[in-house]
Amino acid sequence: MSESIRAPGFPMMGLPTELRLEILSYLLIDPDIITLSDEEGEDDKTTLPSVSILRTCKRINEEGTPLLYTQNQFSIYFEHDAKTFFLSQLRWPTYSLLQPLTITSSDFTASFTCTSAQILEHLTPRAHWFMSQGPNFVLDMSLRNWVLLKLAQSHTDAITEGARRPLSLPSLAS
Repeated sequence: MSESIRAPGFPMMGLPTELRLEILSYLLIDPDIITLSDEEGEDDKTTLPSVSILRTCKRINEEGTPLLYTQNQFSIYFEHDAKTFFLSQLRWPTYSLLQPLTITSSDFTASFTCTSAQILEHLTPRAHWFMSQGPNFVLDMSLRNWVLLKLAQSHTDAITEGARRPLSLPSLAS
């Protein structure tokens, strides 16, 4: 019978909070915009930072989640019929942490930027009373419809703006 030799784990929880936060910032903060796709099987242009560290324990999650969502910028490529939607997977407290994020239609014809306040304004104040973890199916559909409406408005605004520009006609040389 062979004995396995196991090295002791790193005592991260024994470190002062400031050092833990410094380590978490290296793992969770990306200087580039984090691009997410809702399309199944679609590889994101940028992968999420090392978010698996947030699953190690409640304290690390509580310290790291604010870093992830307040210190990063997100861009979402929205596919209306995708099975998952980034905004619908967040817990209620996380919405208030989000930096302004850009949502772009999957065909790149429209995009808009929204704030956490706008998202929370759309989700009625009473909604979180019944769903402590986050949106349910009905709110997921409501979020998707809100995003679709905002994308349609953005697309319409771009068309209208294009129609307002004067046409530059080539001069006819005689």
